Amino acid sequence: MSHERLDNIAWQTIRDRKRPERPPRGIENGGRACNFSEVEALIRDGMSFDDAFESWLQEMYQYRQESFFAIPPSPFFAQHERAWMAGVAEGMARKLDLPVPTWVESPEFFLSEVYDWERDALDRFFPPEWADMLDERLEGSDPEFRRRRVIARLRDLIRV
Repeated sequence: MSHERLDNIAWQTIRDRKRPERPPRGIENGGRACNFSEVEALIRDGMSFDDAFESWLQEMYQYRQESFFAIPPSPFFAQHERAWMAGVAEGMARKLDLPVPTWVESPEFFLSEVYDWERDALDRFFPPEWADMLDERLEGSDPEFRRRRVIARLRDLIRV
């Protein structure tokens, strides 16, 4: 079975999952991050970017509400992180049949040079020959990332 077919099954499984009746609690009420502002607050309190973002991702998959994308990532985040997060918001909204937030079109969420998110995410496991394949790898990125000049794929964020 192809990656695309498996991904489609995963996205459908996520979309079909029953949503909780209660609203997300947010970090102020002992819950997980429910917007990018709360991801920032967790990081400011000492949590790693990966753990804070995963908190948001888990909560977003549980509730699947447009409010999770309502607040754009602030300049607290590095420009490449903001571009990646805009790609995440745009792509996730589309995959989950939610409205795409308008802020993702702001020029501040686009890069002038290619940023290799996958390389940072893989860190020590990154094959050295990939560094010479930026254009090819950018072409293989999802459109929400590619147009921002970020090498990344939504499939890496699937949680079922």
